[in-house]
Amino acid sequence: MKKKLLTMFAVALLAGPMAAQANLIGDTVNCSFTGGDATCAPASAAVGAGSEFNINLFGNPLVAVDVGASSVTFTASQIFGFSTDTFVLSDLDFASAPGGITAVELASDGTPFNISADNLSFTSDSLTVDFHNLNFRSIGSFFTVNFVTAPTSVPEPGTLALFGLGLAGLAFARRRHAMR
Repeated sequence: MKKKLLTMFAVALLAGPMAAQANLIGDTVNCSFTGGDATCAPASAAVGAGSEFNINLFGNPLVAVDVGASSVTFTASQIFGFSTDTFVLSDLDFASAPGGITAVELASDGTPFNISADNLSFTSDSLTVDFHNLNFRSIGSFFTVNFVTAPTSVPEPGTLALFGLGLAGLAFARRRHAMR
């Protein structure tokens, strides 16, 4: 029995805390578009399934903005180009990543957008995309910005239970040994 409890204690210590994944699902984020005639609608939305925002020009949707668990995808609804506009997604509060965004990565469907990492800037809780001279050349073309966050170490409930069992076993074994 004593050997079994010591083994469980060792397993709990070796398992240790697990890294939690950053996640925006359920968070309310804000959207704004400045510098030109385009607008972002709605101004804020809860992150969930489907697109949260549309970038509109005179009420016509140009780009659907889908915020995911750790990324944002911009998909063209029409063929068009921007001249002087800047998109800002703010109040990105990642569950289990209190440090926030540490980097961003750009991916696309291969369509030449004239976008590069130089068009992106970020803070710990916001993303800014410079849309100057950005052209969507086909409906459905898209690019995605992936958020890189510092993982936070969170003990899993099973690990805590094993740790507690191991401590209780050690206390029991010590008490039993002292009674001899």
